[in-house]
Amino acid sequence: MIQIQNLTKSYRVKGGRHYVFKNVNAVFPEGANIGIIGPNGGGKSTFLSILGGIDFPDSGRIVTNRSFSWPLGLKGGFVGHLSGRENCRMVCNLYGVSSGETKRKLEKMKALSGIGEYFEEPVKYYSSGMGSRLGFALSMSFDFDYFLIDEITSVGDAHFKALAKQAFEQKAKKSKLIMVSHNMGDIKKFCDIAVLVKNGRLEVFEDMDAAIRAYLPQTQEHAEGSAEVLKQVSLEDINIADVQLPSGQEEMIQDIFDRLDAIERKLATDGHQITSNDDEFYAQLGKAYQMLGNEDKALLFYRKAVAVNAYHLEAQQKLAALAASKGLHAEEQAALVAAEKIDPLNPATLDAKLQFLTRCRRMKEALDVSLTAIRVTPRNGGLWNQRAWLLLALGDMPKALDAQIKAVRYAPENGHYYQRLALILSSMNDLRSSMLARHKAQIIAEHTHAKPKVPPYGSIKKSLRKLDDAIRV
Repeated sequence: MIQIQNLTKSYRVKGGRHYVFKNVNAVFPEGANIGIIGPNGGGKSTFLSILGGIDFPDSGRIVTNRSFSWPLGLKGGFVGHLSGRENCRMVCNLYGVSSGETKRKLEKMKALSGIGEYFEEPVKYYSSGMGSRLGFALSMSFDFDYFLIDEITSVGDAHFKALAKQAFEQKAKKSKLIMVSHNMGDIKKFCDIAVLVKNGRLEVFEDMDAAIRAYLPQTQEHAEGSAEVLKQVSLEDINIADVQLPSGQEEMIQDIFDRLDAIERKLATDGHQITSNDDEFYAQLGKAYQMLGNEDKALLFYRKAVAVNAYHLEAQQKLAALAASKGLHAEEQAALVAAEKIDPLNPATLDAKLQFLTRCRRMKEALDVSLTAIRVTPRNGGLWNQRAWLLLALGDMPKALDAQIKAVRYAPENGHYYQRLALILSSMNDLRSSMLARHKAQIIAEHTHAKPKVPPYGSIKKSLRKLDDAIRV
């Protein structure tokens, strides 16, 4: 067990002291892999340094009989004028490792660090990434009760990331991890509990999803204005505006398909490396394919994105929408559940859930979700149009009329909304108003210069160029 007792840590700043922690108390349960999460500057790395014995609190203490590694992922702790090999040999000597075993360990450290001949050069010439990788390789050569990991998977190229994950997966079989990471996929994969470091506090969560929700930014209800638009309205409140669609875009189809072909060939090459975050890379490639209309390829790469990081919200939302269009209802529902765990009030997530419930004919549930979505984005004409359709299906004509008027009010350029308004008015025996609404829909159709829906080829080409540059073969 690890007990934090009255821990206080501060730094001298201009005009006084900045307190990272002040009289903090917490208990970490025995035998658990622990994920440390929280905003930048919240004290995660400071806390890890205190656990590892390379920094000290102003007061208070950490009570435990367990051994801790030094924090992996930090460059500090090496002697600058000594080479990487000499620094590692010195640590082996401090731990009483025999000369023969030291020789074997040094070669493994060199290979795992991936810094090549820099292993023989003075550490003072290392970049921060090289120093972190050397520290990681050194730590993996010893046994501790707890390994302290500080954003190690963000250091180095794709090859090193793969080696790093493989190495501490092996260590996790007999040791425990205390891990700082901004990648919620890694936190969920390697850790059993989470500790949220925020506003000078340490909060222990046994429910990992609850911890991540408490950490990630959450969409708030748009309280100001939502009450006003929920009020009763009448036909007189609707203003009509003519809308002209923007001019067409220059086509860049051949360049785009050449770039896609180059990316696909690189991905098919053995030993290829993705230098950016894998989840974001796959999500962006899926998005490009989706904008071009290739839903099968888009679905493939969104699946890869969420397999790497289940907390990639946009990828889960896109996956749900594409699964719906393909009739893959189980996959759609799974993606919606994952997205809702991350941010239950996110507008895109609410819209996807609304469409799912509507298709399943779960009208009353869909009606509740529509109201939640409207409270978040109250001036969304599409949401009001959807709510009117649900109320119409449930036979509540007065409320359906109220919702449809609001749909027209917030999207006056949409002729389809006037057509539905005409239908509701006719059903309520207001034939004259219904005729006026139909005529307005016709005027909009006649004065709208429609154009084919063209993907934004310029932005797609720019995005694909970045993705192509992010692959090394």
